[in-house]
Amino acid sequence: MLVSVSYKNRDERDTDFTFPEHKKDFPMGGSVGYGGANKFILFFKDELVPHIEVDLKIKPIERSIYGHSLGGYFCLYAMLQDQIESPFDNYIAVSTSLFYGDSYLFDLEQEYFLKNDSLSTKLYFGTGDLEATAQFIAFRDILENRGYGDFKIKTELINKSGHNNTQSTGFINGLNFILK
Repeated sequence: MLVSVSYKNRDERDTDFTFPEHKKDFPMGGSVGYGGANKFILFFKDELVPHIEVDLKIKPIERSIYGHSLGGYFCLYAMLQDQIESPFDNYIAVSTSLFYGDSYLFDLEQEYFLKNDSLSTKLYFGTGDLEATAQFIAFRDILENRGYGDFKIKTELINKSGHNNTQSTGFINGLNFILK
């Protein structure tokens, strides 16, 4: 089953996908705010997942989340943060906005590593070869070389792709990896 989350009135992606609050990354945006990722994780955990599993009586074998750009940031944040139990088993993060919050995800991963020796999940982490940044390469190298137990990762530079055309290929390749 595939579930897509959208917004009825105004777009709150900048708020929902980010942590910590860090307005300087998107100073011209029309967002209502930043830094609400924990609240968004709780929405999945306490509202959406129970609605699907209890009200609709659909029991998944595993739950996976896909995100592109700031959505990819949210996926990695949900995977690495330890404030709230993540409702997801697997993550697909494509063209991730690793720069957000002065590259906060690097610090978060370091904190996670200092407290944990395993990361029980599958992660597909991809970006377009035309947009590959030093940050993507550095974060990929960190994740691939940590030696987390029970962690399965596939990283990919999507051929002949920039930021705006990695969504579908990343989604399909990520699903293929997770479903193996």
